[in-house]
Amino acid sequence: MGYGHSVAAEIADAIASYRSNRLLQKTALLIVPDIALQGVGLSDPSGSLRLVGMNRVSRDCDVTVIELGQSYDSLNEAVLAESGKVLLAEAVRAEPPRLLLDLSGTELIGSRFVELLVQTWKRLRQRGGIMALCGVQPFCSEVLRTTKLDTLWNSYPTRDDGVAALSGH
Repeated sequence: MGYGHSVAAEIADAIASYRSNRLLQKTALLIVPDIALQGVGLSDPSGSLRLVGMNRVSRDCDVTVIELGQSYDSLNEAVLAESGKVLLAEAVRAEPPRLLLDLSGTELIGSRFVELLVQTWKRLRQRGGIMALCGVQPFCSEVLRTTKLDTLWNSYPTRDDGVAALSGH
């Protein structure tokens, strides 16, 4: 059965419990160690929550929100490949095409990750969509400022601010 399978089953059970309990949905935060998610793609059958590797994808007021992991060093090919797939897929899948990238837990980004952000933004723009960032940490903000990419996307201090702006509320 293996470690990965049992962890996947436990996470799937936690998601099922979360979905069936309205009070829990308003008060709980599901925390899963990154090691448990590596290589394991899990979905909430309702479509409102998907855990894909280090990324958590959810919907909030017609905005697709991707919570990104802690580090996207250009030397970590596996993480970059996985995140690239998620970002590009959501740029195509999001309906309406509104994408908010939550970097509140991201401390390090490298040039390859910046390239993924640009590719995601271009794909979303082809669909007439918009992309914004929220919770950008100081180092990441400096990278975006140095590359002048901070002028391409609006950045909001919190997820709630970003969702409100993108959803028009």
